[in-house]
Amino acid sequence: MKFLFIILTILIADFYYFPIETIYLPGINSKMLLAVIGLGILVFRLVRDGNASISKDIFKITLWAFGISLASLLSMIINNTHDDSFLTYFVSMWVWLAGAYTFVICIKSTHEKINVELLCNYLIAVCVLQCCLAILLNKFPALDATISSFLAGEKFMGGEDFGDRLHGIACALDVAAIRFSAVLVMIAYLVINKRNQFSTIKITLYMCTFLLIAIVGNMIGRTVTIGIAISLAFWGFQIIRGNFNNKISHTLITLLLISIPLLVIGYNNNKSIHHHLRFGFEGFFSLYEKGYWETNSNNILKNMIVFPDNTKTWIIGDGYAANPSNENSLYFDPYYIGETFHGYYMQTDIGYLRYIFYFGIIGLGIFIGYFIAVGQVCMKNLYRHQFLFVLLLAVNFIVWFKVSTDLFIAFAPFLCLSQEDELQAEEEELEQQKAS
Repeated sequence: MKFLFIILTILIADFYYFPIETIYLPGINSKMLLAVIGLGILVFRLVRDGNASISKDIFKITLWAFGISLASLLSMIINNTHDDSFLTYFVSMWVWLAGAYTFVICIKSTHEKINVELLCNYLIAVCVLQCCLAILLNKFPALDATISSFLAGEKFMGGEDFGDRLHGIACALDVAAIRFSAVLVMIAYLVINKRNQFSTIKITLYMCTFLLIAIVGNMIGRTVTIGIAISLAFWGFQIIRGNFNNKISHTLITLLLISIPLLVIGYNNNKSIHHHLRFGFEGFFSLYEKGYWETNSNNILKNMIVFPDNTKTWIIGDGYAANPSNENSLYFDPYYIGETFHGYYMQTDIGYLRYIFYFGIIGLGIFIGYFIAVGQVCMKNLYRHQFLFVLLLAVNFIVWFKVSTDLFIAFAPFLCLSQEDELQAEEEELEQQKAS
């Protein structure tokens, strides 16, 4: 029964981390359904305990999120636009938080405890599942087409829109890549933080999942390289500090000695592996073959570097996040008379620039402050794991140099944990170790 509950919890974690929308409930995705359940549980517990107060930390984060929405409203009013991309951000924050609460409750119900390691393990399991699905769907196009026929909403999950590019279910492109990157730094952190408690078998499993997500994840979205780079930088820092013991280094070297020859054989003998490896690691192939790092996406990104040409835009933006000249967009503006763009407004997808063009330095500053506040709350409540949240913040802010998608989805479950949960789980683990 516990095994079945673990499988169910992994599925719920997947519906949270990679929300799906079906043709049977258009406009409603799995994240929203989990949020409804989470809010119901929260209200029930508040009524049962006779305590209707909300923690000061969550209230502070909500104020920051409301500030993002307010900046959006001001930009819309001043610029006379109707692009409300961030107008309801504080609502979105609570939907993610409530969905995460359901996910955390499921873990606690299954294991009768919850801590950072358990939470990370489920997110790791979800990413491994999506990587395996990506390989499976690529191998069997009929299965891919069948699953796609049941899904509604944005087709960013893959299907015909992206040809033979690897994708999972509701898992593709940079949206998936930033979430994979977050999980990679979780693995890198856990291996170091628990190096003395983990057995060689457990470290090997973590390293195998790291390599799987790093390789297949890069084939799905090359932004995963950011997660790999931050993880390797963190490990390098730990080597300098003397925290990278022989058990970790020997395991990593052994897995690399096994995986690299297998990849070389697959690259030279299988057209599909050859194609996806060249796409996922285009920069490395360029470095080897041409002597310098070059990828198609980086070349496109260079052309996206465009700055505002007036003070008003720098301060409060132009009120456009989406492309106002795209007639197929929800944010199409029939009264827009400016330059016509292909893609996003001002033809840039760089996160920092898109935020500036939408609600200026004011909105961007509030957005940055919001994530710093989220990180601070996590560091305060789970002070034994402060470095983990530093790494997650690094992923979020570095990814913004490439694309405008945030990482609150990865922070939200940790906001649902408390010091008591972590300490209780540690006490139980110590008792189990003494008993054994």
